[in-house]
Amino acid sequence: MLDTVTIFRPFRLHSATPLPGWRATAYSEPLSDRQGRESSFSLDDSGTGYHGHGQNGEVRYHRASLPRLLHGDNGKLIKNQVELDTALDRLRQKAGELGNSCTPDLHFTRVDLVWQFRGDPARFILAHRNCRHSRIRSDVICYERGSLALAGSEMRIAIYDKAFERFKLPGDIVRVEVQLRGRLLREQLGSGDRVTRLDFTACYDAYRRILLGFIPPPIPAVSSISHFLAIGEREGWASSNISAFDLYTTNLSDRQVRRLKRDMAILRPAVHQIDWSQLLPADCPPAAVELDCDPGVGKLGMEVT
Repeated sequence: MLDTVTIFRPFRLHSATPLPGWRATAYSEPLSDRQGRESSFSLDDSGTGYHGHGQNGEVRYHRASLPRLLHGDNGKLIKNQVELDTALDRLRQKAGELGNSCTPDLHFTRVDLVWQFRGDPARFILAHRNCRHSRIRSDVICYERGSLALAGSEMRIAIYDKAFERFKLPGDIVRVEVQLRGRLLREQLGSGDRVTRLDFTACYDAYRRILLGFIPPPIPAVSSISHFLAIGEREGWASSNISAFDLYTTNLSDRQVRRLKRDMAILRPAVHQIDWSQLLPADCPPAAVELDCDPGVGKLGMEVT
C-alpha cells in the first residue's frame, strides 16, 4: 500500500566520516534571504536505497522505499499493518546506523500510496489519457513505453507497466502510484495536522478516495457516434489498416473532429471498463498482484491473497 516515504526526524551523526559502503555528498545552498550560503549533505546506502539529508551534523530527512526495505524489491507490496510497521522499524534502524535521535517526535513530508492490478497497461493508460482529476489542475502527461502521469504541486498520480519499468519487457501488471506532499498529505492522512503515524487502513481509504476521482458519470448503451467510435478504438476496429475513427472523420471539418475527440475522451474510462469503485472495494484492498523478481520464470506477476 506504500512505497517511498520521507520522514523528518533529526539524528545527530556518530561521526563526520561516512560508514563503509555509504556514499556521502556535500552541498552548498543559498540561504533564503540570498545572503551567504549554507552547507548540507546527503548519505546514501546503495544496498537498501535509504537516503538521508541534513546539515550541521544532523540527518534530518530520511527517505526510503518501504517495500525495498522489507522485501528487498519494490515490485512487491506492503500488504498490511504488520508489514508497514516492520518496514518503518527498518527505516529507523538505518537512520540509527548514522546517529542518535535528537527527539522522539517525527512527521512525514512525503508518502507514496501504491497498488498493482492485473490487466493491460495500455488499456488503463488509454482510458485515462484525456481524463482530468478534481484535485489536480494540470493535464495528463503521456510518456513513451506505456506510462502516464498527472502532476500537481502536492499530489502526483502515475500509471504504468511495472514489468516494463523493471525488465523492459511488456507485462500485465498495472502499477498506480499516488504521491502526497504538503497540505494534501496532511488533509488525506492527518485530518489536517502533521502526519506522525501511518495507518494501513487509512492509507487504503485515502488511495481509494483519490482514485475514485477518475470515475466518469454513468453512460447508457451506445447512443452516439462518439461512444461507438470509442468502442471501436478499444477493439481496434480497422479496414486496410485504417482505423474506424479515421474512416469516419475523413470528410469532417477540423472543428467537428475536435468535438468528436473531446466527446470520446469523456467516454473512454467507461468504454474501457476502468471502474475504480469496482477495482478498489470499500472494505479492504483487492488481492495483491506482485512482480516476480526473476523475469525468466513464467509469468512476471503473482497474486497474493
